[in-house]
Amino acid sequence: MSVCIGLFTATSAVITVSIVLISRSIKASDLAPRTRKMQQQLFRALLIQTAAPCLFSYIPLATILLFPLTGIDVGALGTVLIMTTALFPSLDAILVVLFIPRLRYAVCRAFRIPYEDSSTAQGYSVPYSLNQIVQRPMTGAKVSPTPH
Repeated sequence: MSVCIGLFTATSAVITVSIVLISRSIKASDLAPRTRKMQQQLFRALLIQTAAPCLFSYIPLATILLFPLTGIDVGALGTVLIMTTALFPSLDAILVVLFIPRLRYAVCRAFRIPYEDSSTAQGYSVPYSLNQIVQRPMTGAKVSPTPH
C-alpha cells in the first residue's frame, strides 16, 4: 500500500513541476501573440486531459477497491462509480473539443451548428433559438439570390 502511495505522490510531483515549468516557458518565450495564445489553449487542454482521468477513472476505481478494505460498504454508489469510469473515454474527447476554440469551431462547422466567428466572439459559441437557426444561413455559405 505504501508503494502505491509513493508512486502516486511521485507522479503528482512530476506533474506539478512540469505544469510550473511549461507555464513559465510559455510566458517567457518570445512567440507571436497568436502562437502564444494557441500554446496556452493547448496547455489548458493538456491540463484538462491530466485531471480528467483522476476525476473520472482513478478516484472512482480507488474508492471501489479501497472502501471495502476498510469495511465501508459502497452499495449503490459503486454502480455510479463504475458508470463514471465508463464515461471517461468519451468525456475526455469532448473536453478537448470544448477547451480548444479552433477545434470547437471546426466541429461546429462540420455538424453545421451555428457558431460566431472566433474574432468577434473570441472563441465562445453564441446561443441561438431554433427559429434563428432555421432562418439564418450558415456563415460563408453561398446563398443563391431569389428570382424576381
